[in-house]
Amino acid sequence: MATNTLVPTFQGFLASKSQTLVNARDLHQFLNVGRDFSNWVKKRIKEYQFIENQDFTSFAQIGEREFGATTRIEYHISLDMAKELSMVERTDRGRQARQYFIAMEQQAITSHNNLVELNSRLKDGIFSHNLRYRQMYRYLQKGLTHEEIARCMQISTRMVRNLYREMRDLELLPEQEVFVLAHTGRIARVASSTQLSLGA
Repeated sequence: MATNTLVPTFQGFLASKSQTLVNARDLHQFLNVGRDFSNWVKKRIKEYQFIENQDFTSFAQIGEREFGATTRIEYHISLDMAKELSMVERTDRGRQARQYFIAMEQQAITSHNNLVELNSRLKDGIFSHNLRYRQMYRYLQKGLTHEEIARCMQISTRMVRNLYREMRDLELLPEQEVFVLAHTGRIARVASSTQLSLGA
């Protein structure tokens, strides 16, 4: 969980991917909304048509009290939903929270891009120093079978399969859309669909 922030955030799983999430109760507390949390969040979900398991996830949490226990519904929401909930409050705190979530989003994208760039450089180095990987890549691009590649490279089919497994584990195969072989013979990286969507 992030510390020294306006509203705590954490990494969670939503919409079939890992992403930064916010506990809606924490956001409600920061926004200083003048109605109870349960009614507020239910009304906002209905009013702005947020979709469960896409914009938020909800679950029951049992809390201890002096006498017995109580169950309350918690909501973990995406940064986009947190931004919209902040904006619709039309208060100074709402605007402050929205700008904070935008900054967090940009920071996450920058961190991701830095990791992608580092990963790309490492893989470029692997291709540059391994002739057989480059040959395999070229032949796989042409659609050759393992048996045909073995004849072209003058090695056993078993060795070709081993090379294929190694390249798959390193994400160097053509179908993994990480690299293309330029006409100069150099390996160059192309953006994947995931990376392109981040820049959109």
